[in-house]
Amino acid sequence: MSSTEINAWLREGITAVKAGEREKAYERLMAVIKADEENELAWLWLSGAVQTAEDRRICLENVLTLNPDNQLAQRGLAKLGPPPDETESASETGPRMEEKSMRKEFAAASPAAAILYPERQVQEARWQEPVVEQRAAQASYKSVSSYEDVWSRDEDICAYCAAPIGPDTIQCPRCKRKLSGKRFVYEKPSSSMHVYWVLLVGMGQLFLIEAIVNVLMGPNYWAAGGYVFLLIIFWGLAAGIYFRQSWAHISSIFMLALVLLGFLLNTLVDVDYAALGLAAFDASIRNFVGSFIGGLLSFLMIFEIATAVLALFYGIFKAGPDFEQRETRLIAAVTKGRRTAPDYHNIARRLAEQGLWASAILHWQRAAAQEPGQIAYAKRLGAAYLRLGFYQRGLDVLQSAHNMSSHPPTKAELERQIRLAKQHLAAQQAEGETAVTV
Repeated sequence: MSSTEINAWLREGITAVKAGEREKAYERLMAVIKADEENELAWLWLSGAVQTAEDRRICLENVLTLNPDNQLAQRGLAKLGPPPDETESASETGPRMEEKSMRKEFAAASPAAAILYPERQVQEARWQEPVVEQRAAQASYKSVSSYEDVWSRDEDICAYCAAPIGPDTIQCPRCKRKLSGKRFVYEKPSSSMHVYWVLLVGMGQLFLIEAIVNVLMGPNYWAAGGYVFLLIIFWGLAAGIYFRQSWAHISSIFMLALVLLGFLLNTLVDVDYAALGLAAFDASIRNFVGSFIGGLLSFLMIFEIATAVLALFYGIFKAGPDFEQRETRLIAAVTKGRRTAPDYHNIARRLAEQGLWASAILHWQRAAAQEPGQIAYAKRLGAAYLRLGFYQRGLDVLQSAHNMSSHPPTKAELERQIRLAKQHLAAQQAEGETAVTV
């Protein structure tokens, strides 16, 4: 199917959603997704065409899988609220009351309205009827082969390469990486730390202005040099704060306290006209220029004092937790807390970017277990297995994903990875046979 046909179906589906023709919209958008299952826009508009909250949640989660920064999908999921407890099971034989409804639908004004406010486009008459229902167990990811490796045993493994490690292992025996070290208590810096950084940069800029004023109006090079020195110090501390260095945090608080003390001791003095080179001018001119310069310096000092006080407040009371670190051991583990498949997928991507491939695999396993039909998760999981040398596992996962996929570019990429896995597996088996022979 050509991209022109896919785009035409997509346009028809979007038009149908706007017109309130949900059956037509569902048909067109599903056709687009079958041809291109990674079409973010089709999944987004499909969430406005499906009938149930569960289906809408699946569509929006697929959007976030393709683009974690999609704000419409994030807001749509937030409006839907947390998913129902997956471990909750209904009674096998007991009846329950099921709600029935008649619906009348209206056209959506925009995609945002279709996604975020679906109830405004539907009027319902509702009643309840007793039904008997059995809930199937949640599907989970199962490989087609059985294995006996680190992923099937309950033991600690290196977060980087998945090598088995003991409780007292400090350095991984395979990848030689250090397995213990300090990590920040909070993974991402808070807004308070960013404000503190901005205030330190602002202090440096104020000292730069002071230096320029002393050069142009004096010239008083000694005072200008002192302000340039303070400028360098504060910008250097701001750079350390940006990279979350504890020494910069402590040093900046100390420097801010010294600057405030200096300002408090250096009370405003009369302008020295001789030092400013204005003694030869008429008294009226001297008074005007002197008052202007004196006012400018006074304003700068007041502004510097206010900035220093505010920065000291943030440095002591607000930004401190951003620099706290704790001793951790880098073993492969799943992030605590109940999460959705897209959550696990996004965490796995961040871990892989840091080189923590074994931990990333554990998260992609969870994502694939929650949504076995999501090819993106299986593709990433298979590629991660190959990266760490688990070729049989990777091959099985990639072949399963290939069998489910109907998107030609995705199938081609999976076929390339499958060929690579088979080559590595053959080489691995040949090495094993050679070792046995020797």
